[in-house]
Amino acid sequence: MTPEELLKQYESGRRNFQGEDLRGMSLRDARLNWIRLADADLRGADLSGSSLIEADLSCADLEDGVLVGVKMVGANLRGAILDRVDLRRAVLYNADLREASFSGANLTGADLGRVDLRGGKLDGAKLNDADLSEAKLSKASLGRACLLRARLHSADVSGASFLQADLREANFTRAYMEGTRLDQANLAGANMEGVTFIQHDVDSQTAEG
Repeated sequence: MTPEELLKQYESGRRNFQGEDLRGMSLRDARLNWIRLADADLRGADLSGSSLIEADLSCADLEDGVLVGVKMVGANLRGAILDRVDLRRAVLYNADLREASFSGANLTGADLGRVDLRGGKLDGAKLNDADLSEAKLSKASLGRACLLRARLHSADVSGASFLQADLREANFTRAYMEGTRLDQANLAGANMEGVTFIQHDVDSQTAEG
């Protein structure tokens, strides 16, 4: 299928492209809201500037793709593979990213507010200046990830691992951190005001300032 064929079929009313082979396809600035691309092969595809609001990309493979500035508000990417994807300034607000893999992805400046990233894999990802306010990150893996100046206000990072992560100047205000692993993480200048730490062998404690 060519990009022209996909866009023509979408314009004619087709929404279900589940399992399609769309490797390396260029769909820059396309409007594909509510499209169904579950299980699709989108490796190396270019979706920069496209709108995929409330699209279904569950279990899709987008590794090595380019999605700069893509709009995926409320999209379903549960179990999707986005390793090494360029998602700078992407808008993924309120998206379902459970168990999705973003290893080595570039999410600099991305809007990840209220996303569900439970069980997600973000090892080595770049999340500098990203907004993760009120996000669900329980049991997510962020080993060696860069979250310089990232905003995690009121985020749930219980059980998440930030092993050797760069958290300098990150904002964890009022975050929930039950069993969160911060081994060898760089927290210089991080804002931990109002953070709730819970350990199984001690009573709940609230961080001061």
